Amino acid sequence: MKLLLTLAALTLSAAPLSAQASVVMPRRLAPEQEAVKREYLRFRDTLNLVEAASARLVRDMGRTSDAAMSARARTVQAGCVASLAMYDSALVRITALNPDNPKTQRDRKHLLEAFSELNQSLKECDESFGRMAKPENIEELRGYGMSRGTRLRAGIHRFNGAARGYLTSVGIEVRPIGAGANPLAG
Repeated sequence: MKLLLTLAALTLSAAPLSAQASVVMPRRLAPEQEAVKREYLRFRDTLNLVEAASARLVRDMGRTSDAAMSARARTVQAGCVASLAMYDSALVRITALNPDNPKTQRDRKHLLEAFSELNQSLKECDESFGRMAKPENIEELRGYGMSRGTRLRAGIHRFNGAARGYLTSVGIEVRPIGAGANPLAG
């Protein structure tokens, strides 16, 4: 038995340890890349507030009082107004990197289109949810609020997808909210 254990130990110690993981430190970003990433995360956070408020409105559509529904609509509108206030600076700063790589140029073009669509969605959100939040328009809110909220969230998702594609192509990794750096990335 001792011989078998010794033989097994020698065999295992001689084999390469292919299951070992190595920790790779995340690559440091250039200052301009760091500024772009920071601006995107700030803008994404305001969009997440809009998305969450819209989802709450849709969730509570059939089972909440008129006053609560109006409050939910005002919250959605306030988030859209906050996002619109950040829109111009986000557009300029996030699209500031403009490398010559053809894939990056394509991704940047998609991002600019997504920015334009998002701008239109946020303006419509401000106007429609502002109007529907009024007590005399509560039936319109109950009737059309769900579809408008769903369209708004879809526009935010499209923008975030285009932004992640562009940021990845310029060497900026964006992780989900709350997720730290991937220690096994390499």
